[in-house]
Amino acid sequence: METYTEAVNKCIKSATTFMEHAHAFDEAKRGYELSQKEIQLIRVRKEIDALKLVLPLLVEEEDACQIEDTLSSGLDGTLFCVR
Repeated sequence: METYTEAVNKCIKSATTFMEHAHAFDEAKRGYELSQKEIQLIRVRKEIDALKLVLPLLVEEEDACQIEDTLSSGLDGTLFCVR
């Protein structure tokens, strides 16, 4: 019976150690996923800024001013159309 108790205690100890490592792994995984989302957010913001610069070149001036009014009312208010 003593051998069985020792085996159970060893199993419990191993399981506890595994759970501690699993918890640390989960925290690291969440940190990595958060950093990836931050990188994606920065990329999307850069793309939006680039589109704000290019859009006036692609449309007529009057249309660009209308688009500017729409964008500036919903975003950060950056103006790219001279009136």
